[in-house]
Amino acid sequence: MRAYETVTLFGLPVVERRPVSYSKVNPDESHEIFIRSGLIENDIKQRFPFLKYNIGLLKKYEKLENKLRRRDLLAGEDALAEFYSQKLRGISDVRSLARLIREKGSDDFLRVTDDDLLLSRPDKSVLKLFPDELKIGSIKLKASYKFSPGQADDGVTVKIPSSMASSLSAESLEIGVTGFLEEKITSLIKGLPKRYRKQLVPVNDKVDIIIKEMETGEKPLLNTLSVFIYNRFGVSIPADVWNKVEIPDYLTI
Repeated sequence: MRAYETVTLFGLPVVERRPVSYSKVNPDESHEIFIRSGLIENDIKQRFPFLKYNIGLLKKYEKLENKLRRRDLLAGEDALAEFYSQKLRGISDVRSLARLIREKGSDDFLRVTDDDLLLSRPDKSVLKLFPDELKIGSIKLKASYKFSPGQADDGVTVKIPSSMASSLSAESLEIGVTGFLEEKITSLIKGLPKRYRKQLVPVNDKVDIIIKEMETGEKPLLNTLSVFIYNRFGVSIPADVWNKVEIPDYLTI
């Protein structure tokens, strides 16, 4: 970042608006601007390996937040800014940064770790419920996740090659992502007309039983759910009733 100065001789301006490094004018503010704009926003021309590594790790955990529909895993920009600031005291430009890295012998000291970025770690057993691929019969489909309520791409999106479209039915995708199944079934039951819903209270207890005991397999979810609820709780819910229940868009594929 540049500031400007006026050079005078005996009080008379000789050179006006001569560029001068802003770090000489305000070193603390210059340092903070370099950290946030240059490193965190990646607004510098020189491509340092540590930046590519750190950005990759950030994207990894941002994807994880999208999967789990949470925004409390990553510590945020302030934590990353503090990390860089502690490692780069007095550094406010690319040239000084490059010189420091040469003196250190590598940029490893600027590579963040999981502990630097994460506020909490999700359990591995939970992560397995949100796969990157969905298996429908012998077909594997790539799944992507987005946590953007109200947007068209909110939830999980499965890409189906045109060559496979005719071999897949909407019903075969009803189970969807296992990690959303409990919430999906809860929404379905809570969305039932009162005459059916009141026979399945407390809903959370019934859903717990369904999740633990119902075998999903690869059959359509609504059919499987209807059969289980009838056999287990003695409640008969016609297919057309289920079809009228509206659930949040992110619980569908």
